[in-house]
Amino acid sequence: MVEIKQLASLLEDKELHKRLVGAFKGAYSVGIGADPDHPGRPALVLHVEGDSPPHIAPSIQFGKDSVRVITKTGFRVPKPL
Repeated sequence: MVEIKQLASLLEDKELHKRLVGAFKGAYSVGIGADPDHPGRPALVLHVEGDSPPHIAPSIQFGKDSVRVITKTGFRVPKPL
């Protein structure tokens, strides 16, 4: 199982972002949350701009482990203060 610390360190990796969003050109945010189907396991939570999610794989491989990707729509870029 992939540990939360491992995922956290990968969030800054540009290659991870490319693997997650592919050709999607809109705004998005990604973080770590809980996998609702597997208590105790982390998941990547991807918030994407718009009402219709782009095709995002339901999971992503890290070596031998798979991490669920939960995609949520309606993300809006925060306005500067």
